[in-house]
Amino acid sequence: MRAVKKLYLLILCCCLSTAYGQDRTLRFFDLQTRLPIADVHVTSSHRIFVSDSSGTVQVPVNAAIIEVSHVQYEPRTIDLKKQSHQQLFYLTEQLSQLQEIHLSTTLENRLHIHELKSLQRGILGSASVLINGKIYLFGGDHSIIKNGFLNAFKETGDYGSPAGQTAPGEMSAIAFRNKTYLKHSSDIWCYDIMNNTWNLLASKTLPRANHSAVYHHGKVYLSGGRRFSKNQTREYLADQLEIFDPITQQITLPTKSKHLATNTGVISFENYLIYFGGRTKRKEKTHFLYKDDITLYKPTTDKWYRFGSLPSPQEIQCLSVNHQIYGLSKTGKQGYAISSFDIETNTWKVLKTLPKKINNPGFTSDGHHLYLLHDNFLYSYHPGKNQLRKYRVNAPFEGASLFYFNESIYVVGGYIPDVAKKIPSKKVFSIDLSQLPTTRFYRL
Repeated sequence: MRAVKKLYLLILCCCLSTAYGQDRTLRFFDLQTRLPIADVHVTSSHRIFVSDSSGTVQVPVNAAIIEVSHVQYEPRTIDLKKQSHQQLFYLTEQLSQLQEIHLSTTLENRLHIHELKSLQRGILGSASVLINGKIYLFGGDHSIIKNGFLNAFKETGDYGSPAGQTAPGEMSAIAFRNKTYLKHSSDIWCYDIMNNTWNLLASKTLPRANHSAVYHHGKVYLSGGRRFSKNQTREYLADQLEIFDPITQQITLPTKSKHLATNTGVISFENYLIYFGGRTKRKEKTHFLYKDDITLYKPTTDKWYRFGSLPSPQEIQCLSVNHQIYGLSKTGKQGYAISSFDIETNTWKVLKTLPKKINNPGFTSDGHHLYLLHDNFLYSYHPGKNQLRKYRVNAPFEGASLFYFNESIYVVGGYIPDVAKKIPSKKVFSIDLSQLPTTRFYRL
């Protein structure tokens, strides 16, 4: 029976490898000079592809709507289904945005942020995707976690002072005012990047947090995460799969998920969704148990398959960039590491171990670099050069969601670390990556 299972997995892997090689070739040229354009970013199904020096880029053969962006050219949205036989595309230069850059020995000490329209309420642990210049947030955690008496000590300044300085009744009243509030959201929010506006959709998701979202063949698939019991005294792993249609803005609940965990990595791969690892339960107050499963889900047949295992049980964020899968994973107290996954051989390779002080960072990519945001630093990692840099930025957040769009990183939610409380942030801001060449960095 075990031999049959291994043979089945081998055949499945070979089939996926064959499908993976079915690409469509696109070429991008300057409308005026008719010269090829390198570094054109093409976004399709939440994956980013980048053109080479000849302006050529390979995208999946079944790609439909693509977003095209470049720092020097006007962005475009192209429906490949309507232009099924077209291979060449021309971009118009953004003359108004071109500026002469004067080299100087003086570098900026930190990156500047651009504050945007805030959320109505702070949010943490939302499932989120970027589709056609719009950021969708599904559910998440509105909970405000407070240590009542520690906050009371901070408010009164009464740390180990002589007895009687602050009346016990007053301390209790302050502590009660700082009690914990527990709430998972079922809201769906949509942020329009170009118009800087938030819109609350009419549809609702199941209230949960720390779940995953992935854009796949025109739909968003939500799964995993944690939910409260009815009296909010216990938390359980959420097992319902939800599907959101961005066109109709409706939610359907077709089936149960077979990959139960929080903080699970997920990518869209041809006709499959691939789920990686995640956190399964709390062992102690600050210790958790993780899983190492890699699970395939095929929406067209509603079938789940065990594909393999991670090198160790871990929670992980995953990105698919230029046909390469990258993971930002955490295993217990060992801290975070950036890894790459070869789907054809089902093997992982650790590329870079990150400083241990990094905790719960945001994660995104521009097609060349991987970016992480944590506690006033933006980290930039180049996989080909194995080069990690960090830049100062006035953003003291953990757990924020990161999105790359049109040469900027957009940051949503998260929280500011504090030993006395954990309050979700409602801030939204962007970081213009054109600042990097003129900003001081630290090599790690």
